[in-house]
Amino acid sequence: MDVRKHSLLYISVSFIFLFIISSAYAQQTSDISFKLVPNLIKIGTFYNGTTVEVTGKIPAGCKAVLRLSGHYTHINLKKKGKIGGLLWMNIGDVTIGNVPEVFLVISSSDMENKIDDPALNLGYKFLEKMMTLEPEGEDKGFIFKEFVKLLEESGTYGIYPNNLNYVGDKEGFREFKAIIPIPPKMKQGSYKVELFAIKDLKIVGKDEQDLNLKQVGFPALVSKLAFDYSLIYGIGAVVIAIFAGLLMGILFKGKGGAH
Repeated sequence: MDVRKHSLLYISVSFIFLFIISSAYAQQTSDISFKLVPNLIKIGTFYNGTTVEVTGKIPAGCKAVLRLSGHYTHINLKKKGKIGGLLWMNIGDVTIGNVPEVFLVISSSDMENKIDDPALNLGYKFLEKMMTLEPEGEDKGFIFKEFVKLLEESGTYGIYPNNLNYVGDKEGFREFKAIIPIPPKMKQGSYKVELFAIKDLKIVGKDEQDLNLKQVGFPALVSKLAFDYSLIYGIGAVVIAIFAGLLMGILFKGKGGAH
């Protein structure tokens, strides 16, 4: 009987402990929330990028940071260098692994210099730590910086410290609005948007949602042909190229040919 009593007591205490933890987690989650408008972006014929408006709330006294990322992959790059100290040429290949194709961080201006703090690791330092590099022995810091510059130029990487503003406190919550720029080179697929609530350089809460991009219309048709009907797509590309060549010949006939 004593063994049974101890077992029952242990089970009861365990259930109470789990209930307290789950209640605390539910309360924390309810204190942090946000909404994406839109949460589905349609990529049509004349699509050239867009923006997503974010509204949300965090506990009063906290700061908010948003992070958009997705499509982790390996990227092969050419390493350039001077041969004989004169000519710039490809001198090798470098493979960067475990990096997202898209990485955007949105915050208020007062968080600009704190995003990469070791206590938070929400910005580029987080990526550099996760990144793998082949061959081993390469200068990881230098290659990572050049890699980030390359993707910042395409708009798929970026830190935006002025795209989030607080609109007031209400009933123990701090409300905010933010804008996430969506670059035209962002591919179709599902991406993760994370909201971090930060207080005293500690992440005290987190919420996340999916942002989806979907091709529609002519781009969707071309993509379907390319992947599902590759032969038809290839023939069509050749036919279009032939007609384009004939058209150029007609337009520049008698003018010395096309230049």
